[in-house]
Amino acid sequence: MKNKKTVIVVLSLICVLLVPVFFHYRTKYLEVLAIEEQKRIEEEERIAREKELARINGLPVSKSIYICLEETRDYSVTFLSGDQVLEINDTSFKAIATGDCIVYRPETDEKLEVSVSNLYSKAHIDNYKTDIYEYAYTPEEAAYLDKALEARINEVGYKTRAAVVEAARFLSMCFDYKIPYFCENGRMTGGIYCDGEGRFYHKGLFLSEDKYSVLDPKGIIEGPGMWGSMMRMSCGVLLHPNGLDCSGFVTWCLVQAGFDPGDYGAGNNAEGDVFCVPDLSNGDAGAVWLDEIDPDEIQCGDIIAWDGTTAIVVGIDEENLYIAHQYWDNGLEVITSKKSDLKDYLPGANDHWSDNWQYVSLMDEYYKTNGNGTGNYTKMWD
Repeated sequence: MKNKKTVIVVLSLICVLLVPVFFHYRTKYLEVLAIEEQKRIEEEERIAREKELARINGLPVSKSIYICLEETRDYSVTFLSGDQVLEINDTSFKAIATGDCIVYRPETDEKLEVSVSNLYSKAHIDNYKTDIYEYAYTPEEAAYLDKALEARINEVGYKTRAAVVEAARFLSMCFDYKIPYFCENGRMTGGIYCDGEGRFYHKGLFLSEDKYSVLDPKGIIEGPGMWGSMMRMSCGVLLHPNGLDCSGFVTWCLVQAGFDPGDYGAGNNAEGDVFCVPDLSNGDAGAVWLDEIDPDEIQCGDIIAWDGTTAIVVGIDEENLYIAHQYWDNGLEVITSKKSDLKDYLPGANDHWSDNWQYVSLMDEYYKTNGNGTGNYTKMWD
């Protein structure tokens, strides 16, 4: 009996001693299993990342994004290859150097090419830029600017209101030179059709001799000559740098966006005793008198006018309209017009002719019927 008790005591002691050892090794075993499981998970994640990266790298470049120095885009990307031209944050990126790179946009599962240039600037109002001059750009630079303009239009939506606004902002606020006013020959000489003089009916900027081949020979009265070339205006005998007239600018913007407005113009035609804008005042474009509407109905991309001239709204805030206007006394500029003044048209009585807007074409129906509607529309440019 005594020996039996001794054995029980010894066994009990052994159990007491073995339990901690068991739990210790069990814990170690579980830790080893956890480490192995973590390694397995990490390996699977590594393989998945490599597969995903290989998939992403195998994607075709879906589009090219053209931006200028200091310009931003408000969406997330990850860098893949190329020049280190971007400062990338969680929700946006900014161009900090010139060059090209490839990025991936997770939100849309797209691989994008981003090209950063110093050939143009962020949109800003500068009405005192130097007038464009002949051969200001090399053919290669001119071709690059054409690609940049086309890409930026496609980015906001081809054949949309936003595309018209992008074209107008690009030429009036991003382009480094001012486009001079050039009086169109056609409407000053009995309605003769002109191409490349006061208006340019084709895609791109008129900056190189390459564009001469796309001009309609029947429409060349003076020249051909790119923007900035010295030519003779029909409303004067002195040579003047080629550019656009007011309706030529409106036409150019619509054409860049993918629309075909025809010979859209302010016109120097007299209808009765009124010097007017026939394409607007007859209502074909949906023109309404400004004193008949709430100014808040006006959107960027609408066409605003007074008798004899026409322009495009490119920005709107609570108090003002910002209007890109090609006018004879100063070339292409952006005018700030207070909404509160739009109903107060008094010919010759206002402090500045830019206060004399009379009517506006609300272009919603035009952009819907002839294109793809609104697009990626913004009221302001920054």
